[in-house]
Amino acid sequence: MIRVKDADTVDLEVDLGFNTKVTHTFRVLDFDAYEKSKVRRTRNITDEEVRMGKLAWTVALKILEKDSYVIIDAGFFKQDVYGRYVVTIYFKGEDFKWYNYGEYM
Repeated sequence: MIRVKDADTVDLEVDLGFNTKVTHTFRVLDFDAYEKSKVRRTRNITDEEVRMGKLAWTVALKILEKDSYVIIDAGFFKQDVYGRYVVTIYFKGEDFKWYNYGEYM
């Protein structure tokens, strides 16, 4: 894990094998979190939405800690309009089971 931008967008370092790693921004498939700031050109963001976005971001930070290991399923390698790869992210819970991050949130 490199950085949690908001609850549905993360920067990850991906190990491709053969000593090859890339860092890219990923968007969580089928999960749309509230914004954590009012800066957005496409629509107005309310104070309540910002509060909920910051809360979701805080939870995301706890789940996707900087040194955590996650599995991503890129499926069909779709990119959104911002160039982020849309993926499913799996994380290991405290019970050592793997969970779908988007469904968990």
